[in-house]
Amino acid sequence: MKWRIIFLAFLNYLPVVLHAQSQLLRIEEAGKYGYINMDGEIMIPPKYVSANHFSERLAAVRLTDKFGFIDSTGQWKIPPIYDLAGSFHKGQAKVWLGETEQL
Repeated sequence: MKWRIIFLAFLNYLPVVLHAQSQLLRIEEAGKYGYINMDGEIMIPPKYVSANHFSERLAAVRLTDKFGFIDSTGQWKIPPIYDLAGSFHKGQAKVWLGETEQL
């Protein structure tokens, strides 16, 4: 019975380990933000005015005056329509439209 519990715990932990290994790291260059991989290769060139760390495979970034969310290829997954955006946690991210907070 104990081995099942340990095995199930490992299976629940595995996606976290795999995600951490594919994590992109935020960089800043000349006042713009982008992302590199764990080998130091630029994966998303620095072009964002503001950028959060990746969380649950998405990062909140601001290209001009609005925030949206990109994936690890730099493609918009949620269009830049928000005045402010936080990181994802348990499938949700706080965003603001004007002075109103949304989940």
